[in-house]
Amino acid sequence: MKTFFYTLKSFFSPKEWLILFMSTLLSAIILSSTFWITPVQQGVNPYQLLAYNIDVRDRTGERLDPFYTIFFANYEAKASVEEKQQVSDLLEEEVQRLHRYGDRHHEFLSNPDDPNSAVFHNLKVLNAMHGQQQWLAIDETFYDLLSEAKAMTQFTDGAFNMFIGTVSDFWDDLLDNPLYRLQYTQLDPAYNPLQRLALESRMQYVPLTNDDVDQVLELKIEDSQPYVRFNTFRQSPAGSIKITLGGIAKGFANDIIADQLFSQAFTRGYISNGTSSITTLGPRYGNVPYRWQVTSPHPSADYAFTIEKPGRHSLSTSGAYAGFRMPLGSTRVLRHHIIDPRTGYPSTQAIELNVISSSYPAGRLDALSTAMMTMDQATAMQYRDEIIGLGHDLEMAWIDVIDDQVYVTYSPGYESLLTKEQGVRYQRWSATL
Repeated sequence: MKTFFYTLKSFFSPKEWLILFMSTLLSAIILSSTFWITPVQQGVNPYQLLAYNIDVRDRTGERLDPFYTIFFANYEAKASVEEKQQVSDLLEEEVQRLHRYGDRHHEFLSNPDDPNSAVFHNLKVLNAMHGQQQWLAIDETFYDLLSEAKAMTQFTDGAFNMFIGTVSDFWDDLLDNPLYRLQYTQLDPAYNPLQRLALESRMQYVPLTNDDVDQVLELKIEDSQPYVRFNTFRQSPAGSIKITLGGIAKGFANDIIADQLFSQAFTRGYISNGTSSITTLGPRYGNVPYRWQVTSPHPSADYAFTIEKPGRHSLSTSGAYAGFRMPLGSTRVLRHHIIDPRTGYPSTQAIELNVISSSYPAGRLDALSTAMMTMDQATAMQYRDEIIGLGHDLEMAWIDVIDDQVYVTYSPGYESLLTKEQGVRYQRWSATL
């Protein structure tokens, strides 16, 4: 027995063990009660993990996690070996290609097989050109990603904001500092005036209005060639504004990958981009609804709720429960990585938010879940009504913890999708809440 476990330990890296565990857990989550009662193969998971260890490398050869998270697909195990190999090949090629666009920390070669090829024009290159008043030639996919990010920045009135890179860096440095939780009175801007000034100096260059966003980022196509220009704002010094696409790039990649798989009739499963952005490819195994369990942010309940939804759809979850509750006056505030672009501080409206749709693009869902973390529920419902008016379906559920009790508030259409858990209090949203 010891030899068996030693062999497994040597065969899998720590990252692969984590991925394997997560995939097994998620696969078990989406199995229906029908499967457990009448299993096709007793004890055998009908899904198989694909593309869980894709090799993404920058121009120096450094290996990166795809989209800085864990990417994988779960595909029907009974599909042919040839089909699963084709799915894996497509995922590997597209993930390697798509990761490059939103990476603001690394450079990549235009041709990874040619060390003498030019640097690929991605977000890192674009951020370095801030304020140079020069048009940068980009490819069509990067143009589409920037267009989507800009459109969602404007649609949400800056609640999702692609221009908060330097503000995000401020909080990332703070939250990743191992001394922060012990020395928050010296490090947090709510306590330290110098830190507050440092944060405010970054905030003054964050565009919020649609006109300001148009001024800062220009996009055009001339003679079939897309271009982008990253301009100054309020006489911002070079580098004082940085674009970040972390709140939209994963879902955007899901849309492209899912469309390509669907076009080739590869529809037997789902793709997970960090488990926060999930897109199904078609009807589920056994033609029954997919089941997703949303983790509870408090130990009083294992899960906040379970979602059941059939067919192709996407869901996105933004959460703050992994943050740090810092004492401030007579209360405690939650410090985490989701920033309210209007204040510069971590959002306070909810601990977790889930959005789901069959027709609204996954990239926009990602941006929307981030934006709605900073909105009150009434404002978020107004956006839902507007999106439904455009012909899409959209449902949301907010998760919070009040006096050690998990509360879930959900939009009207969510009720038909949601299975309630013991120990959690539920309420359907209404204007009187």
